[in-house]
This record gives sequence, C-alpha cells and structure tokens, in this order.
Amino acid sequence: DLHSFPTRRSSDLCREPKPDLYSVWNRRRQLLQRAKAAQENQQSEKADRNPDTDESKPAPTTSWQDMVVSELGMTQRLLPTNPKSYSLWSQRLWCIELLSDPKITAREFALLAKMLKADERNFHAWAYRLMLCRIAAKDCQEELDHATAMIEGNFSNFSAWHFRALYLQLLAAGRNNNGSDAHTSLSEFDLAKLADMAQEDSEMCHSAFYTDPFDQSSWIHHKWLLSACGPRQVTVGMHIRNTSDDSENWQVALSCSLPLVSLEGVKLFDTDGEEMEGSFNALAWCDGHSPTEQASLLKASARGSSHACMWRWSSNSTNGGDGRRPSAVLFSSGSIRAVGVGGSSFLAACSISVGGDSDLRALNSVHIVPCCNAQGESIEPILDIQAELQVCAELREVEPDCRWVMLQMVDLYEFEGMNKEAKDLLQELQRIDPARIGYYKDRESSLDMLAAFQARLAADVLSGNLDLQGFKRKTIPRQLLPFVAGADSVKLDNDKGDINGKTLVPSVWQQ
Repeated sequence: DLHSFPTRRSSDLCREPKPDLYSVWNRRRQLLQRAKAAQENQQSEKADRNPDTDESKPAPTTSWQDMVVSELGMTQRLLPTNPKSYSLWSQRLWCIELLSDPKITAREFALLAKMLKADERNFHAWAYRLMLCRIAAKDCQEELDHATAMIEGNFSNFSAWHFRALYLQLLAAGRNNNGSDAHTSLSEFDLAKLADMAQEDSEMCHSAFYTDPFDQSSWIHHKWLLSACGPRQVTVGMHIRNTSDDSENWQVALSCSLPLVSLEGVKLFDTDGEEMEGSFNALAWCDGHSPTEQASLLKASARGSSHACMWRWSSNSTNGGDGRRPSAVLFSSGSIRAVGVGGSSFLAACSISVGGDSDLRALNSVHIVPCCNAQGESIEPILDIQAELQVCAELREVEPDCRWVMLQMVDLYEFEGMNKEAKDLLQELQRIDPARIGYYKDRESSLDMLAAFQARLAADVLSGNLDLQGFKRKTIPRQLLPFVAGADSVKLDNDKGDINGKTLVPSVWQQ
C-alpha cells in the first residue's frame, strides 16, 4: 500500500547504507519517487472529492520533500568520511534536481567550499559544482574567478585548470552557464576577448612552469590552450575511380584531415567543363578517431549535424553511368566548413580556403590549404608560438631532462611545421624516458609518413594498392587520411603479417 510509505520508510530509508552500494541507492530513489507519486495522487484525489463526504485516508505526516531533504542530510553526514564516493555525489545531485529548490541549491555551494578546503583536488566535488552551476545558471565570470583563485592557491590542480578552460570558452562566446554545451562555432566567439584571456592563461602556465617544471597539470592545460587555437591548415584529398571495366561509371569522393560540417557550394565539372548535377553526402564512418573524437562525432550526429571526414558524390541524374567523366571540383568561398574535435573547441567551426570562385581543383590530388574564419580571413595563432618556444627553450636549459618541456616543444615545432626539430626531440625523449618509447616512436613515424606523402603529392599516392611498410605503423593517423582514403588497399607493418586496408585504414570506396 503506497499510503503506508512513511511506516516503511522507517525500516528502509532510515538505515544508512554503505556509500558504494549503488544498488541500495537506486532502491532508495525508487522509494522516494513512489512516495512523491503517492502523495501527489492523494492530493489530486482529495481535490476532486466532496469535502462533506470525504472519507479518504489521512495525509501522511511526512511530506516527500521532507524525505528528500532528510536524504540530503544523510549524504552530508557520510561525505566527510567518503569524499570520493561516486554513489554519494550522484545521490545528492539527484535529490537537488528532484527538489528544484533554488534556496537549497544555493546552500550546496557552502558545502562544496568546505569539501574543497579539505581536498582542493577532489574531482568529484568539482564535477558536482559544475552540475550545480548549470542548474543554478551561475555567472561564468564568478566561476572563472573561483577557479583562478584555486589555481593561485595550488597550481597542481587538474580540476581547477579544467574549470578555467571550460569557462574561458563560455565567456569568449558571450554565453552564460545555462547548461548548454561549451562547444560553439567560430562566428560566435569574440576573438579579441579570446586572445586577451588566452594570453592571461599562458602567463599563468609560465609561472607554474618556472615554479615546478615537472608538474603536469599546467603543461596539460597549456597543451589544450595551444590546440584550442584551432587548426591553421587542413589537408583535403579529391578522389576518383571507375567502377566498371567495360564502361565508364565514375565515383567521386572527398576526404579531409578534420571532420567536415558541410560542403555547401561545392560543384563538380566534367572534362568538357559542364557542371554535373548532384551533391556530396557524408559517409558514416568514425572508427579511425580516438574514443574522445568518436564521442564528439556521435554527439554531433545525434544533434542532426553530419560531421564526417569522408564524403561521396551522389548524382541527381537517373542515369548515373552516362559516361561523363568528372574532371575537377570548384570550391566557392567558404564552401567547406570543418569542425575541430578532441580539444580544438575554441575554433569549433572554420572555413577552409580551398580556392576562389574561379579556381578549379583537379581530381586525384591532395591540397594542403589554410583555414579561414567566418569572414574569409586567415586564422592566425592566438598565442605567439615563437614566444612559447622561447619559454620552453629557457626551461630546458634549466631542466634538460624534463620530458614535459620537450613534449611541449615537439607540439610547438609541429605547429610551426618544423618537423626535423620535432623528430630530434622525440629521439631524445626515447633515450631519457624509455617507459614511453612506443608513444615517441609512433609520433616519429607519423612525421616520417607525413614527410613522405608531402613529397609525393601525385596520383599514385591516392589510388591503387599502396605499400606503406617500413614506417613501423599499424594504423594511419587521421591527419594523413586524405593521402590514402582513395586507395584500393593499403599495406602496413604488423607483427602478424600485412593487414588489409579495409579493416584498419578507412577508404571512401568501402562505405
């Protein structure tokens, strides 16, 4: 009987469970939800009855709101001895959302202040604060100042740096913390404001570097800051093949080193210079991305966005194999838009300047092209890369064997296209940090493969059967996708023998 819930509550809810028994917490939620539903139904039935003839059961002495508040009190008693219990923090957030009481939500920040004072690096408390900020629509600047104060107290605080990164994006986009995603398009950012905040962040990182160059929290934030500046150039591959031996039945596809949002305004022409009717459609493939990038792409797909690295031409003609051979692609200004995933969230969307309104690009070719903003202007680095390199060089003179300094210099060298210097540092890292030698060799082989491809921007790189053995790789880095996506098969190094490109190497023809 649901109306006897207060009696059962004394035996089920008043017992304090062990913090990590999530099944027990789930059971408590069910009981609280049933109490809420029972009392709401009772109130609804009472409102529909005649007060003179009403013989319904008396209302429960304890309201469901009081039960939930009591649940908050119990979790508060358990948190000091179990500050990193997932179940406790999850239960507390569930109670706050169920109550939807601004006064109770506001009081939670006082509890968080005490928890973070006891352990300023408690990422459970930081994550809970983030959820509360979205519920309460807290001011972004206020939260940014809070994260800054925590960093100034102890810069070895990963969560505080992460908080700062999140609110930098929101403030640069001129948005309040209303629960929406921080990722936004380039056109929404105030780039001047963004540059000022990025410079301030860089100086904070420099102070942490000089204080303790071996602490990784500030280096990780600095690495994110550089990646958040957005890509300066993108590689675009244009592929064509004949799918029939006895007739001309042509397929055309594009591949890109960054996921593309759209290919609006892209036109295809045949050998006679006549425009062909049709459009490029996204290919649903994301296996070649890291788990973080896959999650970002799938999330974008759920919102209705077609983010993909590979696109194939679909003809509007009923006779697709009419023998007309595609010859070139025309890219109008701003016709391609790319999205940065896995870190490049400041410039979440940018145009690719592949050519002007009169520039035709031949098929079976690869183009390394600059990125532009929404106004068609080239994207310049928000930070002074040479100045950042100088800081790292000075630190290396003091700590020549600090791998964090050297890794950051590798990223900066790659950002500037100084691949030889990057390779030299990767070889030095293999010597001083043998525990991660596989990672350093992998990055070195990526640079070797990129140099080889850039030296061979020809049709034989884009089609047929490619033999890429000797680079000591089992997969293809995403930034090199345009060089190999049009191939029929790719051979890579593998201890168990050659692998087929259909399995680990994405192809625009295998979709």
